[in-house]
Parts: sequence; C-alpha cells; structure tokens
Amino acid sequence: MKVFLSWGEVQQKLREHFEQTGKAYSFFDATRELWEEGKFRTAEELPSIAFDEWNVDDLDELERLLDKTPVDGSYFSRKAQPKPEPRPAVMHTTKPKGVPIRIASDQAMGAHAHNVFRILYLLRGSARLKLGSTEQVLGENTICFTAPNFYHDLLADRGSLVLSIALSDQFVENSLHKLLRQDNVISDFFRLGMGGSQSGYLLLNLDRVRQIRSVYRGILHECYAKGEHSDEIYTNYLEVLFAMLLRHSTSCEAHQVRQQGALPMLSVLNYIQTHYKDTSLHAVAELFHYEPSYLGKQIKTATGKNYTDIVRSLRIEESKRLLRFTELSMDEVAEQAGYESREHFYRAFRAVEGVTPGQYRKKLQ
Repeated sequence: MKVFLSWGEVQQKLREHFEQTGKAYSFFDATRELWEEGKFRTAEELPSIAFDEWNVDDLDELERLLDKTPVDGSYFSRKAQPKPEPRPAVMHTTKPKGVPIRIASDQAMGAHAHNVFRILYLLRGSARLKLGSTEQVLGENTICFTAPNFYHDLLADRGSLVLSIALSDQFVENSLHKLLRQDNVISDFFRLGMGGSQSGYLLLNLDRVRQIRSVYRGILHECYAKGEHSDEIYTNYLEVLFAMLLRHSTSCEAHQVRQQGALPMLSVLNYIQTHYKDTSLHAVAELFHYEPSYLGKQIKTATGKNYTDIVRSLRIEESKRLLRFTELSMDEVAEQAGYESREHFYRAFRAVEGVTPGQYRKKLQ
C-alpha cells in the first residue's frame, strides 16, 4: 500500500504555519506534521494526474493540477517515530528520475546544495536565488540551471509558479548522449558540472513561452500519468526541451564558483557561444584578463577542443540553420555566420560537411 497526500495540502500547511508564527519552516517539517496529524491517505498506487489536456495559456489550471500531485509518505510509514534529522527541504513526489515538482512558497530551505543538476522554470511571479551575500532575482519566463554541489538558497515568492526538474549525472550521461556531444552553452554547462567544475548556475531568458510550456505539458503528463513507455518518451521530451531553450532564449547569464584560482570557464564559454561571429581568442583573453595561450589551454582542458574548433563548429551550425530555414543568399549566410568572405565560407563548409553550401541547401529541398 502507498501512503500519500497532495502537494497542495503541504503548501497550505506551510502558509498556515508562516501566518501563525511569522516564521517559515521546511517542506519536510510540514509534511511530517501532517503525518502526525493523520492527514495521509492510503491506496494501492499513488494517484495519477493527467496533464495532457492542460491549456498551456491557463496557468491557474496548471496550478490546480500541481496541487493534486502526490507527496509520497513512504519515509514516514517506514519509521513510526521519524527522527528530527536534517532532511531535504523539497521532497520528490514520485520515483521516476527528473519528475517535475513545484517549489513551495513560505518555506525555509536555507543555504544548501544538491548532488544533482536542477532545471528551474519560473512560469509566474518571481523567485530569489541567494548566493551568499548576493541575490539573483528570477523573473517570469526564465529557466535557471543549477549544478551539483552549488550552495544556494531559493525563495519562491507567494503567487509564483516555479517548476524544478532534478537530473543526476548518471541520467544525463546515460540518457542524454546527444546533448553532451553538442557545442552550446547548455551542453558546456552539463559537461563542466559532470567534470567536477563548480559551474554554478546558468540563467536563460525566454521568448515564445507557449512552445516551452507545450514541452513541459508532455513532460508533466509522462511523469504523473504513468503511461506505457513513459521513461523513453520523457527522455525524448527533455531533448526537445533543450533544443527549444536554445532556440528561444533571448539572453543568458552564467555564474561560476571560483575555486582555488580556477578560471570562470562557463562564463568564458558562454561569451564565446554568444560572440563567436565577431571575436577572437586574444579578444576573449583580454576581456577575462588572461594570457591568450593560457586561456587556450584551459579551454582545451575543459572541452576537449581548442578555440578554433569551437568557433568553427558554431559557425558551421549557424550557417546550416540559415541554409535550412531562410532564403538568404550565400554572401548573406556567410556574413551572418561570421565568415570574412564567401570563399572562406565555402572552404570551411565543404571541409566539414563534405558538400558545398549550395549542395547542402539543394539536398534539403
């Protein structure tokens, strides 16, 4: 038998406690108090919630569905007298890896670190990411990636709607091969985090949020409706999500924890990602106050590629995108992808793709 209550019941307990005492306590403490009050229910299986009919323009409807999601009480059922040891401030509600959960308001997390990556999506309201003595305000329609072992505090303001997805190193490595092979700011973030670098957080501002919400609808449905082949479909949705984030992010900001004199490599790679069309290794080195040769070696160590290879790959991918989705002339494609001339563009493209840009476009047509 499963023991559970709803997420909305825990949120209500947190709110009542704060209003009565003026102090916030943790999601775990609120859940334990509800257990002691006999509020948990039992069933053969945790209830399934169908998100597939959610109208992505209606965030109130999403909130009502999330309020119904189950909070698993198996921890308490195994221990008649649960010890008051420190517990996670946010409890995962179902077993599948990466299940989206809502971040509650009126709760006290305190400075903490996870041993997993997290994807935070702020759909409504605001939240604050506290980093020691500094604070990063997260506004609506932002995605924030946090890395393992990154100490921070997250405060979701009342009325906000924040979803969190946790991804372990093992899940990323085993299930998201394509992501790790790419050259973009998101894959760089994951590679650095998996390699032990203190890669901090990555913040993306989004446009066309309706498409992002549609992907989240699929992710939520596969996690909470428990259909056949849900794990495989969920992984595919994640890959689509990362592609959508790259397409629809209007700006990005990276924060990397500096340890033992380490370079802020995520910030360096993020800068290259967004300025590859009109910068150079010397210019990047000057901006970050390092010798070009030293910076080049550090880039090679972090990514396995040198600066030239990274820029070449970014330019080729941009030119392929322009050839696929626009009717720009070859001169215009070359210019927008950062090439000095049409001839340079042709040589570089053919060396990588084995065909000329014109042949590539014709093949697609």
